[in-house]
Amino acid sequence: MTAETVAEYDVVLCVGDITFLDYGSIVGKKEGYGPIGKGGNGLILHSAVFYRT
Repeated sequence: MTAETVAEYDVVLCVGDITFLDYGSIVGKKEGYGPIGKGGNGLILHSAVFYRT
């Protein structure tokens, strides 16, 4: 679906970022999350923004 959406444009940029959401110090959020980084506990968020010209 993404390929179809951007096929009509000459240039498409996809700018991405990775953010580590560390909930290790929040007692109420320790369960249900996995290990991240160097001993943290939380989520890894992969986000992207598309820009079409």
